[in-house]
Amino acid sequence: ITQNKTNFSLPINSENNFSFLEDENSKTPILISAKELNIGFKMILPAVDNNGISFQFNCCYIDILKDSIVFVGSDSKRIHKYSFIAQNEYEQRLIITKKSAQELQKLLNEEVRVYKTNNYLIIENDNFKFFTKLATIDFLRYVEVMPHKLPTNEIIIKNEDFLNEIKKLSAVCTKCQIEFETGKITFKNNALSDDFNETNATSELETNITIEDKFEINLTNKHMMDFLHLNENEYFTFKFYSSAAPVVLESKNFLSLISANKN
Repeated sequence: ITQNKTNFSLPINSENNFSFLEDENSKTPILISAKELNIGFKMILPAVDNNGISFQFNCCYIDILKDSIVFVGSDSKRIHKYSFIAQNEYEQRLIITKKSAQELQKLLNEEVRVYKTNNYLIIENDNFKFFTKLATIDFLRYVEVMPHKLPTNEIIIKNEDFLNEIKKLSAVCTKCQIEFETGKITFKNNALSDDFNETNATSELETNITIEDKFEINLTNKHMMDFLHLNENEYFTFKFYSSAAPVVLESKNFLSLISANKN
């Protein structure tokens, strides 16, 4: 590379060093659009860990079924699951790292073709070709982890109102004790009322919910806010099972399973 009196000489690699090019002969198509792929990663990436103790929590899982495609991400404290209807001839499981998914998102502003080989996920169009190696690990069995019984309470809440209350408490605490009763939801931190060294905060949200027996649960603010920021619908469903069990925040084809904190 030469410019005026400046010269650079850069090393190059032979195409023979890229074994994945040979792997293309075994590729099978996956029927998914760039938009669907982008949204799928967008909805689960906040729940994927950056440096988790277990490598599976640093990865994105794509479950390709014959009638749907499911995106799953988890950091062991919560699970984000997003799905949409699709038609694929073969059922397949894909696991790629969070870093690969983030880099891939930068290329999804135009339409692409998606393929899988034995070792790689390939995204391409007439302008570029992107390879990322598939992780060969056992991923969290998300279907088994999801609750299979009816919730004790199931409440429909306005997304913006609930989010605003969590934001208020986040100014003084990272975890929030939430109490549900007929007509209102109360948000408070866990500081003792007689402890003058701690900031106490309580906020009430008036709502038209009807509950036979009031209940409460302690959840991490960020976990709730990540779901609420991503939810594009006006309302979401809050599913409660017990004060020690995870809760489910759900809106159409997007849900978050969030572990409860010990009080």
